[in-house]
Amino acid sequence: MPKIVNGNIYVHRMYVHALTSELMTWVNSAVVFLPVGCGWNLIKIDTDKSHVTFSEYPEFDALAHPELRQWNRIDFVSGEVKVGKGSLENPTILHRKETFVDSSHRDFITFSRLTRQELAVGLYAKEHLSRIGHKLYWEQLLVNMGLEIVDHSLRYISGKEVEIGMGRGRER
Repeated sequence: MPKIVNGNIYVHRMYVHALTSELMTWVNSAVVFLPVGCGWNLIKIDTDKSHVTFSEYPEFDALAHPELRQWNRIDFVSGEVKVGKGSLENPTILHRKETFVDSSHRDFITFSRLTRQELAVGLYAKEHLSRIGHKLYWEQLLVNMGLEIVDHSLRYISGKEVEIGMGRGRER
């Protein structure tokens, strides 16, 4: 923690304190530009530190793969604040939630276990990585593989839980 994707840094609001002092300076400089009443629980700091994005995933803890509701992007180069909403038809969703928090989070073990199950059955295979961040693709992938997610547990549609172990996931 924090999560790094393509050099961009992501962290949950509750764990901003774990950032370096330099990154905290960027976040503190950006947060003053947020619209009043703006909800957010995830921060993205761009690789070149020219942008900080505050995103709201309202059901971060409750849903296995929460959906993006809105975002606010602070551009330090232009001084612009851009505001956007998540797609209603095909929202952006999160994976590997344990990487946005640290081990002190009450659901860290639950989040980690789901990720290990998803890895075990190949849901994060290279051919899927560029598309699994969108709900419709993710849901179709689960159906195609005969899987479903129930309460942060990956199961085969037959009702058997995915066993975590070496190699491909197996029914349990």
